[in-house]
Amino acid sequence: MREQLAAKVKTTQISEELMNELGTLSPDDFEGVMREHPGYLPHRKIESIETMLAVFRRAIADLTSAIADFPTYDPRIPPSQRERREADASIRVNKELLAATSASQALYDYCRRIMDYVDREEFHRKVSETFDDEEHKMIRALRDVLLHRIHTEASWSITYSSEGQSKRFHIDVKEILAEGELSAPAKRFLSRQDGTLDVTETLSRYAARVECFYGWLLPTLNRALPQSVGEYRRCRIHVKAQHARLTYRFLIGTWIQNGVDPYDHLPRHLDPEQLSVALALPLRSAEQIDYVISCLDRDGICDADLRKLIYQFFRAPQYIRIT
Repeated sequence: MREQLAAKVKTTQISEELMNELGTLSPDDFEGVMREHPGYLPHRKIESIETMLAVFRRAIADLTSAIADFPTYDPRIPPSQRERREADASIRVNKELLAATSASQALYDYCRRIMDYVDREEFHRKVSETFDDEEHKMIRALRDVLLHRIHTEASWSITYSSEGQSKRFHIDVKEILAEGELSAPAKRFLSRQDGTLDVTETLSRYAARVECFYGWLLPTLNRALPQSVGEYRRCRIHVKAQHARLTYRFLIGTWIQNGVDPYDHLPRHLDPEQLSVALALPLRSAEQIDYVISCLDRDGICDADLRKLIYQFFRAPQYIRIT
């Protein structure tokens, strides 16, 4: 059956009947079959960019946090303890720096795989408008040095002003030049620095460029993708929701048989504000149960049959009807 469905999704527009057939597959078999769909590969390329963009954002945020957490001088702390703290902070910053530069390179590589879905001239024009090529080449070179060559020593600076203290992470330009086989644009960027590369400022500026570029690219891609991608996504959403409904029907049915009281578990699944609102509503009322469902059903999988089962689980009065 799996082979037959794979052949169908590869060459046939997915009808409601075919979608229901796909819903009878296990989640693993469904994913295997849908890899044959013509919309699968472009969807995965876009999904990869979105995922790596999230990784890049997290790496930049963690790098910023790690730099800000560098310990300030405190005469009450023994020198040996202070040195250990500074060493730990440096290791953390280097880890996040490697993650951020690697994610930026991965984004660049992923973009090369979606060129068939965008206007190449417009793409390259947007790249030129958004990025400083020398800065980009330097970040790529820094990633190569950290990943393939040698750990790069860095230094810190802490400045004070009326707005508070500012912590910076620096790398000596001479060390980058000595350890890496840099391209001409990367060398030109480093020549513009005042002897040291301010990692804090450079990565912050580059992250802003990344946000600007992908704020343009992702909507542009989704508008230009072939219809097969939309069909693939609709089918995937439909079948995943169908699988989720089956799972919840089984679980809730089991909980009903075992006499589980849902009110005992609401504090684990609702935040304090949601819990307060829910408990203020009439006990076991349709209004209360519907509110709980609205808080937890983020993907809109609850249909009329599942809602009726949830009403039974909450022991709502028998006169409640599903409309």
